[in-house]
This record gives sequence, structure tokens and C-alpha cells, in this order.
Amino acid sequence: MPEVPLELPATPIGKDTVHAIQSGVLHGYVGLVRHMVQEIRLEAGSHYLAVATGGLSSILYPLRDVFEEIQPNLTLDGLLRISELVDLNGPQA
Repeated sequence: MPEVPLELPATPIGKDTVHAIQSGVLHGYVGLVRHMVQEIRLEAGSHYLAVATGGLSSILYPLRDVFEEIQPNLTLDGLLRISELVDLNGPQA
């Protein structure tokens, strides 16, 4: 199988192998996330906010209506803040 760039195709029906793989992975992921958020809100209540994180959150534009906020670097920003608060060298003798 060829290496496939993570680019969301405009249509879900693949026109060639690369397009079909992109569609299956990315459109499939959009459906998975949309369904999971819907089910969580049904179980836990619609008052919970959904925040998209991670690098893929910025390319999956069909999910923008699902999330209240998109923060692609949230985890990295959090780790940076923790590192600023914690002495990673351990206690000094």
C-alpha cells in the first residue's frame, strides 16, 4: 500500500487507491467522533463541552460543529506548563 498523506478528501467515494484510503480513514474517523460525542452527551448530559485536541483536530473540519473549541496543542501546552512548575532535575542536595 502506498504512503498516504492525511488530507480529508472532498467526497467520501474514493476515485483511486490513495483517495479511497484517505476517505476510509478520515471520513470514517469523522463519523466515529461524531457518534461518540453524541452518545456521551446522551448518557452524561448535553451540558458537557467537547474540546478537540491533537494535530488531526485542525484538519477534520466537518467536526467543527461538534466541538465548542479546537485546541490542537492543548496536550503539549499542558506539558510545557507542568515542566515550568516542576523541577525535572529532582531535589537538590
